[in-house]
Amino acid sequence: MSDSFYQKWIRYINPSSGRLVRESGARLNFADVIGDAQDISKALTQIELEHKRIHDGLAWSASVDVGSINSTASKYVLIKNTSDFMHFRTFTFEAIDGPFTVKFFEAPTTSANGTLQTVYSRNRTKDNSSSLSVYLSPTVSAEGNLLEYDILGGSFKSGGTVTGVYQEWILKKDTDYLFKFTNVGNQVSGTNILNAFWYRGNLYD
Repeated sequence: MSDSFYQKWIRYINPSSGRLVRESGARLNFADVIGDAQDISKALTQIELEHKRIHDGLAWSASVDVGSINSTASKYVLIKNTSDFMHFRTFTFEAIDGPFTVKFFEAPTTSANGTLQTVYSRNRTKDNSSSLSVYLSPTVSAEGNLLEYDILGGSFKSGGTVTGVYQEWILKKDTDYLFKFTNVGNQVSGTNILNAFWYRGNLYD
């Protein structure tokens, strides 16, 4: 009869002289013990879905310098999704001054995409391309259907920050989306940054 897991484990890490050692005399640290236990038990390692998508090379991010936004002026960022169900997970919008309104639209009408922004795989060892692309300052003739509307308060002080985080949106295939950032404060906001994260999945992830 084969040994039980516990018999194998006890024999494998049997300590002597007050510390854990192998039969060869090599010392074991705690990290080695945990790793060996997983190898022996074949236990299922559990990580968050977003974490797994990053490991699989199916998660991306973009950091967009939106540029200066004058008082009462707006800037657009266009999100173009093509062949996949993209889970638009979170974004942060940071500004030197404010406050700002932030609107997120579906199916806008544009006559020009604007400037293509760099998208990076979150797994730097894989170069899978994203079917979602990001553009700064598109030419917009109709904003589309308003999905979400938020107001981000500002301090009107140099170095102040306004930040927003949205819950996940599962984006339709072959559909455009649009961010609109409007400075509703009384002075120019000289530096404004959008950071976004998304991963490829299906409707049930």
